[in-house]
Amino acid sequence: MSNKKYLLVMVCLITSILAAYSVFFSTKALSSLYQLNKEKMLTLEGIEHIKMQNEKLCRQIYRIKTDRKYLEEIARQDLGLIRENEIVFQFDNKESQVQKAEPTPPANRSGGPVQKIIRDNR
Repeated sequence: MSNKKYLLVMVCLITSILAAYSVFFSTKALSSLYQLNKEKMLTLEGIEHIKMQNEKLCRQIYRIKTDRKYLEEIARQDLGLIRENEIVFQFDNKESQVQKAEPTPPANRSGGPVQKIIRDNR
């Protein structure tokens, strides 16, 4: 091999080694690789969480479409609907907060006043 070819091969080899070293072993490359892997894991966890929420909502939609009692329960809790011949008693939560000795009554899902529904069987 002639000296020019040998010198050209050596320069290319050294340049390749330096380029590989800077790509694989520089702190910026490794930290950015670590950061990208971390972001990927967080994104995958977010996707799994959203998939679980989606499945839960699909089950709830199915129950609402097929189960009349569940639909009635949702309407009573979320919309405050009552049946005919029922009387609704509302208790203000502020009274229970003033009287510390008595346990506080549980609030409904909307955070409003507690309701007790009694059927009037006349």
